[in-house]
Amino acid sequence: MRKCPCGEVLAIGIRQGRPRRYCSPACRKRAWRQRRALPRKMRATPRWIRWTLEPRRGKFTKVPRQLNGRHASSTDPRTWTTFGAARASSLGEGIGWVLGEGIGCIDLDDCIVDGRLQPWAEEIIRRYQRRALLIELSWSGEGVHIFMRMKPGAGRRIRDGRNIEVYPPDSGRYIAVTGRRFDLDGGGVVVDRDLKPCGTPAAARRHRRRGEPVCDECRAAEREATAAARAAKRSEAIEAAAQAAEAPPEDIDQLDELRFMYGRIRGALLRAEPKEVATLVKQGDQILARIAELSGAPSVAAAVPAGDELDEFRQMRQERRQERREELLATT
Repeated sequence: MRKCPCGEVLAIGIRQGRPRRYCSPACRKRAWRQRRALPRKMRATPRWIRWTLEPRRGKFTKVPRQLNGRHASSTDPRTWTTFGAARASSLGEGIGWVLGEGIGCIDLDDCIVDGRLQPWAEEIIRRYQRRALLIELSWSGEGVHIFMRMKPGAGRRIRDGRNIEVYPPDSGRYIAVTGRRFDLDGGGVVVDRDLKPCGTPAAARRHRRRGEPVCDECRAAEREATAAARAAKRSEAIEAAAQAAEAPPEDIDQLDELRFMYGRIRGALLRAEPKEVATLVKQGDQILARIAELSGAPSVAAAVPAGDELDEFRQMRQERRQERREELLATT
C-alpha cells in the first residue's frame, strides 16, 4: 500500500511510467515547496530518517525508522538515508533529520496557543532569526523549531513557565522536520497563507491547475482584472506619449536656449564692470558660433535674432510640441 505524504492512500492501477507519489497536484506542489523550504546544507547531507507515531507509557512518541521499517538510531549513520529517499518513502508519518554537521536545534514546545505565538517564544525567535538556517512549525502545529549553527556541548531543558529544549549538534538527537516555514508579523501571530476565495483571479488559476471547471465568479473576476490591466497599460502609454511630446526636437530646443543665453549675456554687458566685459564677450562669441553651426546660417551675424524674433521662436516651439504630441498619441 502506497501513501501520499498527506496520508491519503494511493490507488494502484495499471499504468506506464513511474508510480504515483501524490494524490493531487496540490500535494505535489506542497512537497515541492517543502523541499525548497529546507536549507541546502540539510538537504545535501545523508542524515535523514522516517518516523512513526506510536503509543508508549500512556503518550505518543515519535519513533525513528529506516526505509525498510526497522528501527533507526540517531547515533548510527548506517540507519540513515538521503533526503530524496526519505522524502519519496511513504513509511510512517513524516521525515526527520539527525542533528550534526555543526547544526543544532532549539525546540520551543507549546508556544502557540489558539494560533498566537506566546511572548516568550517571540522574544527567542527574534533573537535568533538572523542566525537561523530554518525556523519552522512543529508537526503538532503548537511548537517551533529553530535550526542554527551551534558549538558542541551539553543539551539543556528550561521549564520556568517556558518549554524550551536546546539540542547541540553532538546531542545524538533527531528532529521531525515539517518544512513549514514560520513567519512573524507585527503582533506575533502565525501567518497562515490562506487560499484566495472564489471570485478572484488567483482562485481561477487554482481551478485550472487542479483541472477543475472555472466557476462563473472566478471567470468574471478574471475578465475584470484583464480589462483593468489593459486600461492601466493604455493609460501608461498615453502618459508616456504626453511626456515625450513635452520634449521638443533637440535642434530647436538648443537654438532657443542658446538665443536666450545670448540675450542674457547682451543684457549683462550693459551692466557689467570693465573687468567682466572681456569674459562676457568671449562667452557671447562662443554662443554665436554654436548658433550659427546649428542653424546653418551663412555667418554669425545672420544667426543673431533681431527685435521680436525671439517671440516667433517661442511660438514655433509651441507649435512643434503640439504637432509631436498629436503624432505620438495617434500611434498609441
